[in-house]
Amino acid sequence: MATRASFILAQQTPGLLRELLRVGRGLRRRKTVLPWKLEFFTTYSCGSRCKTCLIWTRYEREPEKQANELSAEDFGRVAGSVGKHLRWLSFTGGEITDRDDAEELVRNVADASPNARVLSTSSHGLDPVKVENLFGAIAKAYPKRAIMVTLSLDGLGDTYTHIRGVDGHLQVEESMERLQKLAKTYPNLAPSFQATLSPANFDQVSELLARMNKLASGNVVTIANDSLVLTEGRIKNIDARSDDRLKDVLKTVEKSLPRDGLSNLFARTYLRLSAKSLPSPDAPIPCTAGFSSLTISPYGEILQCDRHDQPLAVLQAPDFDIPTAIQSAEFKSKLEPWIGCTECFTPCQAYPSMMQAPFRSFWRSLG
Repeated sequence: MATRASFILAQQTPGLLRELLRVGRGLRRRKTVLPWKLEFFTTYSCGSRCKTCLIWTRYEREPEKQANELSAEDFGRVAGSVGKHLRWLSFTGGEITDRDDAEELVRNVADASPNARVLSTSSHGLDPVKVENLFGAIAKAYPKRAIMVTLSLDGLGDTYTHIRGVDGHLQVEESMERLQKLAKTYPNLAPSFQATLSPANFDQVSELLARMNKLASGNVVTIANDSLVLTEGRIKNIDARSDDRLKDVLKTVEKSLPRDGLSNLFARTYLRLSAKSLPSPDAPIPCTAGFSSLTISPYGEILQCDRHDQPLAVLQAPDFDIPTAIQSAEFKSKLEPWIGCTECFTPCQAYPSMMQAPFRSFWRSLG
């Protein structure tokens, strides 16, 4: 029988605390350690045509590179090299449902990470049938793990079409309806929306949030930024933190959040920290990416995060061994300048950073 996602998160706490302490020691000593979170860019293929992201252009320009993506088995080997330390597995892209072997990929990674009780993934939600089939299968296969699925909803109607480059907001809502029905059978499945704030949706944010909160709970908000993995530096003036309206928009988002649950407490802390750091371009707390988390590209490159696109190392077949890679002199020298980076503050890396310093983050959000 499946366990509720919130209960699974509570069960994970003791093991996660041990990993937080282990990584914290490495951070203080500036000594490389194995992460407790891996973020997998499963593919750079994507059916959206977003104004805030250019991942979808990669295979339009160089279609031959898609053949170089790791196989589902290879992704499993990457996770297996870290094994017991992993507590959180994140799958992103591109669009995971574009891979015919998406279910096999997730299963291989999950089976190689027995202590990872959280499997989170994002989807554009444009193909409701694929969304239902993939995440229903994963929720059924892992009843004792929290399957957290976020669907991208950056606007409604014409605003969605303008930002995402395709007409699809109703398809995303249909995907959410299907996931909500599945969650009644599989309570370990926790579907939510994610909205990326940008000047293009500031004027619609209240209406958008109301719609998101009507259809789902635990919704996530992030801020458009000039991630090099997502934009390759080819979109100018994308960082929403440079817009004077953002602070008021973040306050509106915070007011919309329910006041119950640990996830909402983290979301509120994130929003308050983001607002309090403005108008400075710097993050309110140092990032722990490279220690608490690592990002794996579709080609087996180890990235510190999705902002920096220069690999710290490239994993080699057949083992795809992260422990060996992070002990190399090359990895250490490339990571050193970015330890404690404050260039951005997006949830994928901000949440692990907040978890590494929960009291500091909470008190700073109140100050």
